[in-house]
Amino acid sequence: MNLSKAVLLDVEKTAPSLDDVFSEEPVDLTTFVMDKKFMNSPPLSEQQYEAVRYAEQIYNLDLYFKMANVFGPYWTPYRMVNLIDLEIGKGGGKDHICRVIDLRLAYLLVCLKSPQEYYEMPPQDSIHLLNVASSATQALNAFFKPLTQVVKTGWFKDRCDPTTNKLVWDKNVESLSGHTDP
Repeated sequence: MNLSKAVLLDVEKTAPSLDDVFSEEPVDLTTFVMDKKFMNSPPLSEQQYEAVRYAEQIYNLDLYFKMANVFGPYWTPYRMVNLIDLEIGKGGGKDHICRVIDLRLAYLLVCLKSPQEYYEMPPQDSIHLLNVASSATQALNAFFKPLTQVVKTGWFKDRCDPTTNKLVWDKNVESLSGHTDP
């Protein structure tokens, strides 16, 4: 996306200061996935990467312009979407993508000084990230157990408390794995 200097200068005037918004500068997706400090996973395929890039667009558009100016071009806004529908065949990494998206969104929220304030929510409200699986077994084995292992190390270790049925993050953010079993 080519941005004119006028647009960038206008954003500089209207977007909040990054110091007012973030408690720490978020890292790009490749670093987040591959670095030992974070997920310590192999690289995502091109399709997986693209899916997570769409899903990670959770900040207001004006903030992304400011982030691109200060943090670098990775943060140039990606197309914003309200729904992501992935059709991936057997062995395509659907469970992995869901886990990466959940961890990435929780990470981006925790990088904010106050996610609730940023989204104009009451400070006592929780932000819930919900994964829905087709069964309780799938919710546990394909989503919750692997995430529980990841959050015991690196950046996550001091910012997330895995309980029996959810991940409780700093700043009143929670990751839940539901299912459709009766």
